[in-house]
Amino acid sequence: FSLKPAAMPLMDSGKALARSGELLIDLTTSLDLYGGSLSAAGASIRNSGDCLAQAAASCRFKTAAELVIDELREGADCLKEGGDKLEGAVKESEVDK
Repeated sequence: FSLKPAAMPLMDSGKALARSGELLIDLTTSLDLYGGSLSAAGASIRNSGDCLAQAAASCRFKTAAELVIDELREGADCLKEGGDKLEGAVKESEVDK
């Protein structure tokens, strides 16, 4: 079997996630919210996108199935962490009111 057909959709998804994380980080900068949960969520989401992009790059190799699975798992962990950080950001915003 070949993972090559999955490379482009994975790369596109990785780029979109990474960009989403960057936008969250940029938002915290414009709001002067440095070092908070929202910024940490953006970093985690960006890292998740980077993992997907790395998985996409590995799809070119016939023997890379295990590496792709590992990168996808790492990306999922980063995305879960980002979701947890977003929940923390909501709590932080409620305290700031």
